[in-house]
Amino acid sequence: SNMAQVMFIDTAKYRWFIAIGCVCCLVLIGALLLGFLGPSSRHSVVDYAYECPNNSHVFTPLCSGVKLGQPNTVYTYDLPTLNTLNGFWSAVVYPYNLFYQSTSVSETLVASVDIFGRDSSDDPWTTLEQNEVESEVLLCEEDHELCWGFVLVYESTIRYPYYRLNVTFPDSYTENQVSKQYVGDVAFEYQWYNESYIEEEMSLRIVYLLIATLLIFVFWLRMRTIPFADWTIEQVSVAALLASLVALNNPLFPFEFVIPGGFFPILDCFMQVIHQSILFLYWLFMFDYLRKASKTIVFVKYDWAKLVSVFSYGLLCFVLFTWFRIVDHVDPVFGETQDIFGLVVLFFLCAVLFGALVVWVLMLMILAVPVVMKNPHLKARYTMAVVPASIVILSLIIALFFGVFGPVSRTAPSFVYFFTLYNLYSIIMMIGYWPTQSAFKGNYENVSENTRIFGTDANYSEFHQDKQYLPNDEL
Repeated sequence: SNMAQVMFIDTAKYRWFIAIGCVCCLVLIGALLLGFLGPSSRHSVVDYAYECPNNSHVFTPLCSGVKLGQPNTVYTYDLPTLNTLNGFWSAVVYPYNLFYQSTSVSETLVASVDIFGRDSSDDPWTTLEQNEVESEVLLCEEDHELCWGFVLVYESTIRYPYYRLNVTFPDSYTENQVSKQYVGDVAFEYQWYNESYIEEEMSLRIVYLLIATLLIFVFWLRMRTIPFADWTIEQVSVAALLASLVALNNPLFPFEFVIPGGFFPILDCFMQVIHQSILFLYWLFMFDYLRKASKTIVFVKYDWAKLVSVFSYGLLCFVLFTWFRIVDHVDPVFGETQDIFGLVVLFFLCAVLFGALVVWVLMLMILAVPVVMKNPHLKARYTMAVVPASIVILSLIIALFFGVFGPVSRTAPSFVYFFTLYNLYSIIMMIGYWPTQSAFKGNYENVSENTRIFGTDANYSEFHQDKQYLPNDEL
């Protein structure tokens, strides 16, 4: 493959890139506005064990609830009617410290959980979990009445429209003899997906899937007459990135909310892993080729390290999410998931590999700079590769820092922003690496590597470029 093939990035003037950059900024700003102003990703309800007027946390005769800190008390809550579009439901527990004005607390608190479900309000309750025990740390700071919360239940699939939750802190556990004396009121926060958000996500995915399909057809239409051996590494990468958009936008995503179970959520995670793996591979190979000023696509033995590293990262992330989904489907009491050492190790390995891959890409970016400075014809291609990649990587780091990235903790703004960013990224790559030489006339001779870039004397037109072609019998 010849790195000297003329592409749009080699011939376009600065004003084109300024215009494209402005359009991209407007699109991303619009995506963020849609995310922030549109429906929130989750709906939540807070219920208090005391059930006092005005949500007071001081128990009086006017309160109709229970004191979970007292012996033989059971908290019961019937969730609102749910459907498959709600995706999941969870319960987070926030105890209140009775002696917060003078005491901080760090004790083990043992909770016993019963979960029931039924298909209609007339049906008897079906027992899903009974006397399931979870040990948590009751962590309360002095001068703060509300203690730190912990996830008690995470039901990864809506199996029933109606759910009931029973919670008690059994006196039979010696740990509770100490910890329960600090427990006053207890807040239970219930969460599930907002139906409007899921509908928005489905709509955006379908729109982006249609755009990706159209882009693939247009790119194929342009490239079909160019022998694959003459494709640049950038054009091969564009083909892979466009194909990965189909995986990212996942045409089977709606089935996740139609057919209960873990298969389609796991499939969606697999699709996202494919997209991110292709993105990392593109960055590693692209910046390594620029670093070496390679003119042809040549696979060397050291490239196996890139494939193995990215494959390992993708595999570990997929296994982590799959394991998490299976464990929570089998046992929705969240403490059981947290206590599995293997999940903690997998999460740590995924985080380390992600960080290592990002550092590797950044190092290749930096190492390519001296080479690009010595080879002016690479300047445009380096700029085209580094600027959008830097924006994507910076966005990922910021999102991970704030905990709003990933298939579990995704928020509405992060979903709209990242899905728009990924689709926009591939579109920009396709525009930049679009071949500007005509492919309708036999073979062509190569433009000089010293051709000036970003406009000036490199203002080719499709008709002018046809002059670069030579009939087969003259070669």
